[in-house]
Parts: sequence; C-alpha cells; structure tokens
Amino acid sequence: MGNVTYVSPGSPYYFVWMRSGCVDPAGYAGVGVRCGSLTPPAQGTYRIVRGVCSFENSYPVVLNQTDGDWW
Repeated sequence: MGNVTYVSPGSPYYFVWMRSGCVDPAGYAGVGVRCGSLTPPAQGTYRIVRGVCSFENSYPVVLNQTDGDWW
C-alpha cells in the first residue's frame, strides 16, 4: 500500500511508493506495478496493491491480474 508516484503514459505500468526505498533504473521511486490491459490508477492517489511478485531487470515488480488487484 502506498502513494502512486508515477503512471507511465501509454504503458500499463505505474509505481507505488511503499516505503521500500526502491528506485528503479529510470529514477522512479517505489515498486513498479505492471497492470497489463487494465487502466492504472491515477497518479497521486493512495492504493493498496495485490498481485504476483516478480523481478524485471533485477528490480522488484508486482503483476496485477484483475481490476480488483488495487483499491
């Protein structure tokens, strides 16, 4: 759970700051979340995220599967 710090335009990807201290190679703070064909939540909103944990380029990401994976 945390604040949505960045939503990638035209891409199903967003970042949630979960106090993890993670910063991806592009400089975005938080844990990356891949949401596939789902519409990502708005930047600046607070969300609880559920999904499968994975790694992408040695960086942790969460994979959302349904609209119910954040609230």
